[in-house]
Amino acid sequence: MNTTELSFMTWNTNGLRSKIKDVITEIEKHKCHVAFIQETHIGRTDKDVFKRLDNWKSVFTEYRSQDSGVAILIRKDILSKSKIYTRKDAAGCYIAVKCTLKGQLYTLVSVYTHQIDSRPLKRLRMILENFAAGFLLIGGDFNIPLNPFLDRNSLTENERHFMLRPTVEKLMTSFHLVDVWRRLNPVCRQYTFSGPSSTKSRLDYLFVPEESVQYVKSCKISVESCRSDHQPVLFKIRCNTKNKSTNDLVVSKTRKKSDISKFVAEVSQQWLTDKQKKWGQKLNMTFDHSAFEKIQVLDVEKAIQSLAVNKNKDKRPDGISLLFYRSYSYALIPYLCVFYHNLLKQPVNVPKSFNTTINVYGTHFIYNVDYLILATIMARWLNDHLDFHSENTHEETGTKVLFAFKKGAKMIPWSLLQHCLRNEQTKEPPLHTAFNIDLLEKLLKNSSCGKYKLLCWGCPLTPVLMRLCLIHVAERFLESEGQEDSEVFICKENVIVRISTNVSRGTLEKAREELPTVHCEFVDELTSEQS
Repeated sequence: MNTTELSFMTWNTNGLRSKIKDVITEIEKHKCHVAFIQETHIGRTDKDVFKRLDNWKSVFTEYRSQDSGVAILIRKDILSKSKIYTRKDAAGCYIAVKCTLKGQLYTLVSVYTHQIDSRPLKRLRMILENFAAGFLLIGGDFNIPLNPFLDRNSLTENERHFMLRPTVEKLMTSFHLVDVWRRLNPVCRQYTFSGPSSTKSRLDYLFVPEESVQYVKSCKISVESCRSDHQPVLFKIRCNTKNKSTNDLVVSKTRKKSDISKFVAEVSQQWLTDKQKKWGQKLNMTFDHSAFEKIQVLDVEKAIQSLAVNKNKDKRPDGISLLFYRSYSYALIPYLCVFYHNLLKQPVNVPKSFNTTINVYGTHFIYNVDYLILATIMARWLNDHLDFHSENTHEETGTKVLFAFKKGAKMIPWSLLQHCLRNEQTKEPPLHTAFNIDLLEKLLKNSSCGKYKLLCWGCPLTPVLMRLCLIHVAERFLESEGQEDSEVFICKENVIVRISTNVSRGTLEKAREELPTVHCEFVDELTSEQS
């Protein structure tokens, strides 16, 4: 097996006890290092099934119900000698494993959710906030089509498939999770589950945080015959064992609890001195009553917690890791609040090097943590606003048109982004009052000609700004067709409009011309070919 990458599989095997040999054969056929398994149907009396696996470390749930059970299988030859930490769901719906593979820390999660019970996912979200570290990978059967128009065929009418969607999207938002297969296949229809009466759906997913998408090499749905009503989802990642940060600020760890005030002052002063030196300007950190008007402590705290699932020491432009911010958040948050408040109030004061990046792979970049925190807060304001104004319908009648960004670099005219954001400010309720468009202009990178903004992967603002642009293109499309009352369905990776009349291909071409980096396709004509 290749030593520079790891291969994974997530698969609902629909039982394991009677076909363990076939399951292992399938896993080894695809040369997988790790397998997330769902619906094992393994109870307390059946756990000896895993004792037959000589080459695999197995971690699994034990549950009395025959309808659930999850497991994670890890090849023993890639496990380090460090301790393995686990968190298991008492109902057998998820298991989380924290371990070191080939020198890199991972948090691996296998999930199986029932269509009508959101409680396990809510518990998992709370657990991961404090448990997850390193590279987070979540694979499993979530029993929902995230996009009702793309992720199921027209014969699928099970309304229960949509009950969990808000809960799954809440989990995704909390940790900036990306549906990797959809990200790599923006205009593709393919399914993982085949049910009775020719019903098909994509219910099995791989999620990773936005910052970790850079390490994903491939993600495919297997088309080969297997002993289950679900197809395995296969994915490969590049091992992340290099580019470790060694420049974290040195903070004394010998202070007694009675010296906590001095300890906090030491941390904050070192951070402030380091930042002023690297930004080449003195920062206004005056504390007064108005300092927390635009940015609340809770805003910054939640942003740090959501980013902290990736709190390994990836090298960043300023050499200060997310782990440092997580470890000393109590000392840094007040200063960060004041700093961000001042930027929102006077965007002209944004340091020139504030959005400095390291290009790690293709169009993927690593940002400084100060930037990520502010970008995360602003992205959540905009994301919550778009979610509130999105449609929840999933009726099948009418003509459906898909709008999705093409793969590759995203260059968006700043004039278009300005127009979209100002339009959102006119809606009721409007965009968050603290969202400053002028500050956003400073945060986003410019193209070489200066007319465009670069939407780079790794920035929390990129996915939500892409959604915003897609909504604008879709609404302009409906307006040009005199279909203002038609429905716009907004997903994280695409937007679909449903109209009652037919439209010509020439109309689609006009929509493509407005933003050439966007796909504009009839949903019913999409193929199942993977990129």
